[in-house]
Amino acid sequence: MARQRLGQHFLYDLSWREQIASAAHLSRYSDGGAAAAGEPFCWIEIGAGHGEMTEFLAATGAPVYAVELDPPLLAHLQQLTGKFPNLTVVPGDVLEIDLAAIAAGRRIRLYGNLPYYITSPILHRFFEIAELIDEIHIVIQLEVAQRWGRIPEPGITAIFPY
Repeated sequence: MARQRLGQHFLYDLSWREQIASAAHLSRYSDGGAAAAGEPFCWIEIGAGHGEMTEFLAATGAPVYAVELDPPLLAHLQQLTGKFPNLTVVPGDVLEIDLAAIAAGRRIRLYGNLPYYITSPILHRFFEIAELIDEIHIVIQLEVAQRWGRIPEPGITAIFPY
């Protein structure tokens, strides 16, 4: 159950998750290009929730750091580490965690299904370490995009280069 005070919204629909994974060039059935990548990188997932997208990220074989603030969700995410040894669950608030330290010198690819209430502060955090980031894939609520004056076409992907 989503907790309103945290602005949570979960991706229960497998079809949506697969469309998002496709847009981010991820697959649960392949390495997502990790083996062919030149420079070492890691995925940092913001608001991992129930792990809806975590499995797609972990299937790339790259190190994945799943950041989650909500304690009731951490236990399930910890169980996923048994299936994916490249997955590390990071309990905490993305607005306080040192993302550069998590990456430990690797390039960063970010994914997040961002909470409505703090989308802008999270993006500002990303921009603080922009020189370390290769990719950002985010899911935001339509109202946030409208507030920014960017209304994506019907579908799931809107690309905002930084």
